[in-house]
Amino acid sequence: MGNCCSEPMTGRHAEVVIGAPTMQTVDHIKAAYDKYGKGLTLFIAADLKTFMKQLAKDITDVSSIPTNLRAPYQYRPGIPGEESQPIVLEGITLDSFAAFMELQEMISEYVRAILEFAAANDIPTYFPIVGRNERPTHLQVSPEGDRVVAFPPDEGPRAKHPGSNQELSSLALDILVEPAFKNAGRSLLEDLKRCTGYEATYLADVLAIVGAKLTKNPNFWESWSLTSCEVRHDGRHTKDIFGDKNATKKAKNIPYCKADFVPKSDGHFYSMDSSSPGFDQSEFNDALRTMLDEHASGSPMPIWDTCRVTHDSFALDVDDLPALELAKGLTIPGGFTTDITWREV
Repeated sequence: MGNCCSEPMTGRHAEVVIGAPTMQTVDHIKAAYDKYGKGLTLFIAADLKTFMKQLAKDITDVSSIPTNLRAPYQYRPGIPGEESQPIVLEGITLDSFAAFMELQEMISEYVRAILEFAAANDIPTYFPIVGRNERPTHLQVSPEGDRVVAFPPDEGPRAKHPGSNQELSSLALDILVEPAFKNAGRSLLEDLKRCTGYEATYLADVLAIVGAKLTKNPNFWESWSLTSCEVRHDGRHTKDIFGDKNATKKAKNIPYCKADFVPKSDGHFYSMDSSSPGFDQSEFNDALRTMLDEHASGSPMPIWDTCRVTHDSFALDVDDLPALELAKGLTIPGGFTTDITWREV
């Protein structure tokens, strides 16, 4: 499947997917492999173990599949005080059950294509997502609604997430998140209010970039081999799709990508299971702190010659923008590119 006319370039090259994939994502991954061959590593910001557990159930609840492996099924809040507006992804305006079904079919096919291509070409594929309960970072609009703050771990929703760390949350806010928004000419406060009804973020995509830097540390990874992959049409959806309760309840044919993995010591798919006893929370937190300090220094040590990030900034969360800044700092100058997957209606 590589380029037949020339030898692939060497080096360290990353394709990072922190949004639901599109056909362009598939094409870019294939083109990157043709160009870089064994120098390519793929990162998908999704929890592989969560994906596997959901697929192992008798009935698959598509709404419980990791976010970046399925289509959005609800409006984002939009501008406070104004009516919510749908987003457009792959040319589809997401405003109805029918639109969701069309896009869910497409995304399921893209996920299948990516997994099968990675398996056929032995591309190291990491799923560097930290489970919600173990995420050390949590930012939220203040109770007064006038600023973004790092909530202490024993208050509000943070009390339910034992991995929360106020010091690291504050550090990420001050060193990475606020500067990223300021440099982009955006308001973190306004964007957090318009992108998610919870007015909060766990910075999951930022943590995924931290995980991407830990590939050489075997303590964080379990390896797997893909044994089969297909798009199935027997899923359910336990959350109302764009408010259409009747259609959602009746639907027993929601498409999804059914991928089967088996443990394999030399497998090329890697899961970061942050809920396992082997996951060292303090070691991960130290890695996050180090990356934030290096980012603040203005001269972090690059680990990639090139890096392309496919993202959906501001579609459903605000964590993409600081994740992009962190990934850019890990890439040799001139080697960083991005693709955004959606647009305003």
